[in-house]
Amino acid sequence: MMVLDLHTLTSILFAPPFLLDYVITCFLCYFLHNLHVRFWTLNDLWECLPAELVGDHDKWTHIDIVLFMEKMRLINSELCDLLKQFTMGFGPLILAFFTFSYSCLLLGCFFMVTRFHVLVGSGPLDGEAERQIFNVLFHLEIFLFMVSIIVYVSFIDEQRIKIISYLRSYKISKLHMDVKKQIKLFMSQISLSGLDQITAFGVFDVNLNLITSILVLIITGITTVIQMVHDPITVKVFNDTSVYLESFMKNTTT
Repeated sequence: MMVLDLHTLTSILFAPPFLLDYVITCFLCYFLHNLHVRFWTLNDLWECLPAELVGDHDKWTHIDIVLFMEKMRLINSELCDLLKQFTMGFGPLILAFFTFSYSCLLLGCFFMVTRFHVLVGSGPLDGEAERQIFNVLFHLEIFLFMVSIIVYVSFIDEQRIKIISYLRSYKISKLHMDVKKQIKLFMSQISLSGLDQITAFGVFDVNLNLITSILVLIITGITTVIQMVHDPITVKVFNDTSVYLESFMKNTTT
């Protein structure tokens, strides 16, 4: 019977190639893709309506347009509730994932910057260049995981904005009173559901601006740590971390 000890399990989940991060990313992207397709389908329904929301006795009557818009409004309300439930259910996971991923990126970039002089002075057989290449590839993988989640969320936001553009494209002054009422109800619902953004447990919003924020925080963090590179506490933490990572990688490969 094979016994899986704690160190082996930790190596499988948290060490390169970051199996746990891959599972979390695929899991979140799967649900985000489903939400995106639902909003996309809702936008496709707008193209079924007649131009300028004017009734056509051969295909669309006035009552048909009103009922169709009401059904779309109810569908949009249900999708917004799904977004809220997604944030409540997966918000802590997103917060933990982005926090630890950012910490890992900051640590990896710090080691790359501080060990650059070792890379320049090392020989072809020292293995430093190989370690740095793997370091870059592994942390690039983490960054791509984070960007994948952000991009899928941006797809959903794009479809939600598209719904607003459809509503604003109509000349409401020329529409029937019942159609005007549906548009006003739809706009009021969207303005309230605009607060239902996908967030990391309410700490920050997940959108394209987050990519810029992550890059700025990494640069700021590296600059701050480099300024403290001669501090005794920083030196001790750096040396202890280096020894731990080297021993961890050796135990992983053996």
